[in-house]
Amino acid sequence: MAQKLTQLESLKSGDGGGTFDDMEHRVAFPEQSFGKMDAKLGTLVSDVSSLKGDVSSLKGDLSSLKEDTSYLKGKMEDISYVRGKMEDLSYLKGKVDNLPTTICLGLLWRCWQWRVWLNTLRLDRKSPIAIS
Repeated sequence: MAQKLTQLESLKSGDGGGTFDDMEHRVAFPEQSFGKMDAKLGTLVSDVSSLKGDVSSLKGDLSSLKEDTSYLKGKMEDISYVRGKMEDLSYLKGKVDNLPTTICLGLLWRCWQWRVWLNTLRLDRKSPIAIS
């Protein structure tokens, strides 16, 4: 047990004596690890800088989106105006649909002609009653 204490004391001394590996070997491993980390940090920094560009382009896209929505809002007002005009047109279409058709107008014309003919016949007979 006394031997373990002396080895522990030598480890705590910090001079590297009594340790299992050489000091150069122990320092080389963290240096290699930090070298790998430096490369990874470099890629992270370049990725973050490219993200800055992406974020700025997103800001531009958002501002153009705001302009587009205001433009579309104006177009929606135009659409509601057109919808009102379409309602007016549908009202007029209903009125036109209620107008007599060509066949009906032809029959009315023929009836009027018969009426006129009947009136002329009665007038020819000197009839006191005329159809008006």
